[in-house]
Amino acid sequence: MRNKCWKRRLAAGLAIGAAALALGGCAGGSGTAAEGNEALSALFQVHPLAGYELADGSFEIRDSAGNPVAVMEADDALRDYPARSPVEEGEEEAFPRTLWGTAPDGTQWAVTWSGPSAGTSQCRALLSADGGETWALTPADPSLVSDVYGAGFLSSQVGFVCSRHFLTTGPEVLWTQDGGESWELLDLQTPEEYQERGMDAYGPLIREGEVCFPVLLWGETGEEDRHIFCTSSDLEHWTWTEEAPEWVVSML
Repeated sequence: MRNKCWKRRLAAGLAIGAAALALGGCAGGSGTAAEGNEALSALFQVHPLAGYELADGSFEIRDSAGNPVAVMEADDALRDYPARSPVEEGEEEAFPRTLWGTAPDGTQWAVTWSGPSAGTSQCRALLSADGGETWALTPADPSLVSDVYGAGFLSSQVGFVCSRHFLTTGPEVLWTQDGGESWELLDLQTPEEYQERGMDAYGPLIREGEVCFPVLLWGETGEEDRHIFCTSSDLEHWTWTEEAPEWVVSML
């Protein structure tokens, strides 16, 4: 039943979703080839925003220009993270492990992570159904993660956190189909030729019935890293290509 619901959501023509966050100011489709290559490589990078824990107990997420885009309870966004200490007025420091965006259905989402400690990182996901006026921590946390390479929600129910645990080769995409009540690994059906290689999946891109994860394939000794793409129209069957889908290129 969940997969059928997912297909109906895709068939309805979901907008780009997390792509704006992943592209973070890349050149448009009319740019030069060099600009296009630079924009394409930006898909394989993490683009976190800065979050600030304030003395009043709030956590403020700011865009690259320093403008606040979301405010929530710091104890929700940073609950149990190591090295937290009381914050005095005017002594706020940036917390650089924060992702934020808006799903196609208008749900705002935020993901924070603590950074690896002893190989693992704590991760929190929060959702807002009223334009950021109030925020709720998802009932379950995305885990286990070593670090976070991207995230995105498609609706109040369906979302992704891209990671890789230090004990695996990856890629690992944790996803929820029930608003964060539970998280599980998304089966990306990695081709046999890639299964022994280290891989990291980055933030999802979505367009009218297709979802694409840019995946960085680590180079073996003497080889360069390679960029590959994992694409699906139903989240059941996945196609792996070494060329970006045309619709992904057209977004750059």
